[in-house]
Amino acid sequence: MQGRRVFKLLASSFPLFLALAQLAPGQTNDPRYRAEGYGFFSPAGTGSSLGVGFGGDLRLRAGLYAGVDLAGESPNWTLSFGHDEPGYGLASADLSYHFLTPNKRVEPFAEGGYTLDFGHGQANTYNLGGGVAVWFTRHLAFRPEIRYYDRVPGFPPPREILTFRLGLAFR
Repeated sequence: MQGRRVFKLLASSFPLFLALAQLAPGQTNDPRYRAEGYGFFSPAGTGSSLGVGFGGDLRLRAGLYAGVDLAGESPNWTLSFGHDEPGYGLASADLSYHFLTPNKRVEPFAEGGYTLDFGHGQANTYNLGGGVAVWFTRHLAFRPEIRYYDRVPGFPPPREILTFRLGLAFR
């Protein structure tokens, strides 16, 4: 399936992206900040869809975060490529790990968890992904992210979704 090929391509380029992100200058990472919020725009994904969303993470202990987010995806927001499918929503509850790096300004993370896929029926799905937060100031970061969704085995036919998100994080 084309979604798997795209996922493999993006997953294989992720280490290169993290290596390049290490070149950003550092700043101190203040432990007073226990929570982060973020908003994002998803310019492309499986099925040429566009999406928007928001979420937040709460630090449980060093590097480990619990988070939730809500995203809306719609093929109808794209230029007309023959899609008649209505939009759908993705509500996720995740655990993520933010890796410690010598450069405190760059914060790579990996995440995964449960997602409720809704809007055209409901489905239980899981998500896996990762990204990096590049903090410009103590309170604002650029947050690109890749996220892969798939239905839980044993439920109705699989529906893979791969999204690339561009967002801003704040604390």
